[in-house]
Amino acid sequence: MHDGNLVVSDGRKNILWTSSLFSNASVVDTEAELMDTGNLVLRDNSTGRILWESFDYASNVLLPGMKVGENIKPGLKGEITSWRDSSDPSTGIFSLELDPSKLPQVIIKNVSNDKLHWRSGPWNNRVFIGVPRMYSVYVDGFFLVRDGQQVYLTLGYGNKTSFTRFVLEPDGMFVQRDWLESNREWVDVWHSQDTECDIYGKCGPFGSCNALDSPICSCLQGFEPKSKDEWSNGNWLGGCVRRTELQCHTNNNASSSTGEVRKELDGFLKLDMMKVPDHVEWWESESIEDCEQNCLNNCSCLAYSYENNIGCMWWARDMLDIQKFGNFSKAGVQLHIKLAYSELPKKKDARLIISIAIIIGIAAIGLCTFICWKWMAKQRGKKQKGAELYLSYGETSDANMFGDNKELVMFHFETLAMATNNFSEASKLGHGGFGSVYKANL
Repeated sequence: MHDGNLVVSDGRKNILWTSSLFSNASVVDTEAELMDTGNLVLRDNSTGRILWESFDYASNVLLPGMKVGENIKPGLKGEITSWRDSSDPSTGIFSLELDPSKLPQVIIKNVSNDKLHWRSGPWNNRVFIGVPRMYSVYVDGFFLVRDGQQVYLTLGYGNKTSFTRFVLEPDGMFVQRDWLESNREWVDVWHSQDTECDIYGKCGPFGSCNALDSPICSCLQGFEPKSKDEWSNGNWLGGCVRRTELQCHTNNNASSSTGEVRKELDGFLKLDMMKVPDHVEWWESESIEDCEQNCLNNCSCLAYSYENNIGCMWWARDMLDIQKFGNFSKAGVQLHIKLAYSELPKKKDARLIISIAIIIGIAAIGLCTFICWKWMAKQRGKKQKGAELYLSYGETSDANMFGDNKELVMFHFETLAMATNNFSEASKLGHGGFGSVYKANL
């Protein structure tokens, strides 16, 4: 403390830094206090008012109670800045800020070239819709506050039994670390960039990134690579261009190739579980139908998306930083891309569907018939084989003795005696004109 200010000095008492709140002529009674939250505050003892606090000047760590946004105090912008490297705490090249547009989102910027490195997607009053696994404010502890000229993001304790901090690493990665009491260490539980698709604009304008595909970048339906050579070489930053112009972008609704008036109307292609593009606009619409109609009637509108907690989002610029999320990410929304009629998926003719169904039905019946025939033939084969085994106990009679009847069998006396248990009474069936009749087990 020096003249009521907080100061940092070296061993020779040379002042290296000061809070610069008071001059020698305006010394007041102040005290410094380190709060349980980690916030170092300078307080006016006479009023108890906080005059200065370290949370207003965050370094590379976002802690519960800190604010990131515009005008967190008059003329003061709250942001997180990375270190130069892991052992050098001087200011690095990345900063984390709140983009305070109509639909706020968190962005990480490379300050060396003023280009975006990552973004969260718009806030829907519960989560940032472009961040996988961000379930709710109650779990992850984020709140977005609008208070007059102030718009800021703050982090609370989602789970008061654990400790959480977010760190902006020197490479631009934003990492959530939780304290694991059993191991007495901090463990990483979330990263802003899990895949290459999380890097801003990876696939260029009108390109979509899917980490589960190979290659990860593809053009949206109705679009093609701006440079096929660069695209085939894995350089996707140039993005894609539209194959067929929209109807309202052609002169007098005429086809660019024939000059004939186009009667087909533009329409929309629905894409599910998408991270919406950057540069979003907003309409106040009561339903998805209103949102679609507004976009269809506006030639500047290239796509729209409707989210219950946001309303109608639409895009009039090159759509950049589009990402397809996996089925288990619990992120993303439906995105509807405006396409020329010829680029839309065609609805199949009902008669064609019926014809195909009939053909498939006939084929199925034929297949079942063939399988039944094969099964019956196999059963007949088994019976024939059984008869052959039965006949093998005896000898076929000579053809000259019984004429052409080759099915009669002659048995040896020993075989018949064994089969009738030596012609026992138990095997005797009766007595006729030709003698006794016995049953035999051959």
